[in-house]
Amino acid sequence: FFWKFFGRHVKDCTFLGVEASPFGNPSAFRVGHDVVIPGFTPWQDVIDEVRAEHHQRNILLHFRGRPWGKVRKHIFRHIRPAQDTLVDADSLYALGGENRCANRMDAREYFRELHRSVFCLCPAGWTPWSKRFYESILCGAIPVLIPGTFVPPFRSQIDYAQCSVIITMAELPRLQSILRSLSADRVKHMLMEVDRVRQHFIWHERSVKGDAFDLVMQDLADAISD
Repeated sequence: FFWKFFGRHVKDCTFLGVEASPFGNPSAFRVGHDVVIPGFTPWQDVIDEVRAEHHQRNILLHFRGRPWGKVRKHIFRHIRPAQDTLVDADSLYALGGENRCANRMDAREYFRELHRSVFCLCPAGWTPWSKRFYESILCGAIPVLIPGTFVPPFRSQIDYAQCSVIITMAELPRLQSILRSLSADRVKHMLMEVDRVRQHFIWHERSVKGDAFDLVMQDLADAISD
């Protein structure tokens, strides 16, 4: 009802949102008119500090989170433990959100895990988008996506085939073997692309060329001109 109301009464407005399917209602988003923007990722200063440290990428695949939603419940059923895989239902770290307290040291350790990881699984939670998609890129890990209704931002400006891995639900049980089958050159290229595009997902207090705000303004200008 909420989105239908706005659709009827604010037809000439362009909506900015983190999802192209708000509240599971794809009709609320008008492709070519509304704009998907990156979710804000807190702890940017901590992420920058962690990235300045030297960490060997010795975790092949990372996912830490609770098994809620339609997708996540299958992760722990199909992905088998391995020495270089960190897939854990224990949230472990106090990162804030959902009325929970945040702990700076916990955030540092969590982002260290991501910085040590080559790939980060970014499944949907209760909603189509996941903050892990942005956290993984900001920490330099390659996001692994399972197609759904999540639409990443800046698709006209970023070739996500070069900096992410997309699998189907049917491929989930074989995910580790799929990732291990990628050549070292391919993985190196993807890591370089992740590093190249990461600036596009950072919200600065004062916008700089190529950051999230700058690209949102470019997308907004394109939407208005169309």
